[in-house]
Amino acid sequence: QELTLPDVLPVAGRDPGTLRDRLTGGAVVGKTGTIGSLSVSALAGRVRTRRFGDVTFAIIDRGLPVPEAHRRQDAFVRFILSEGEANPFPRGGALASLAESQIEVAR
Repeated sequence: QELTLPDVLPVAGRDPGTLRDRLTGGAVVGKTGTIGSLSVSALAGRVRTRRFGDVTFAIIDRGLPVPEAHRRQDAFVRFILSEGEANPFPRGGALASLAESQIEVAR
């Protein structure tokens, strides 16, 4: 079975991770990266929309406080979602299954 992007990256607002509370609605998959000591913050991923189809993006901010960088990144992605009419990814996928699974450690 071929894996889809939501199988390998978290769905924002749905799966555990740094985007769980930043972007909601289930129409964004992404990966964040931050180097606070250098004031660098990045967000890359894909937005699913009815109007534009899938939109792939990468944003890198440097020289801003991290909270401000996150605010700007989220505003950009929310604009795409709004203008493009967000189309959530289907539920399920490998990450959802992993998040719901229980891991037992044998000693």
